[in-house]
Amino acid sequence: MATQIVTVPASFVAYLEEALLTSLMGAAATLADCGWDPQYYATPLRNFDGYRRLMDALGWDKLDRDADLALDLKGNRTALTRSLKEALSLERNLMADDPHPRGSQHLTARKNADAINSFAATASLKMGR
Repeated sequence: MATQIVTVPASFVAYLEEALLTSLMGAAATLADCGWDPQYYATPLRNFDGYRRLMDALGWDKLDRDADLALDLKGNRTALTRSLKEALSLERNLMADDPHPRGSQHLTARKNADAINSFAATASLKMGR
């Protein structure tokens, strides 16, 4: 499979890192809730590993949050899409929780949701509804 490079704009790098860390922590919590029965580990472990690989692909340990970033979607598309869907759901919930369309929380969540949708469209990610 050929590389599938997408540019992550500098303005979105820090948000993407935060979204991935949130997804990684969620996957870790799900793993912790699996108990001792290995039959329940497969999906949460696959999700955790996908987020970890994506963080590695981003170069999370030396990430320049002020520069555009080239990201190879090969092998990372599923984890990226899943993480951004989770982030978009959170932003929509924050908008719904703030009944004032001009409220600070609503405006910030709207800005973040727009950034997610814009990047997802640029990267040709299938976000669904």
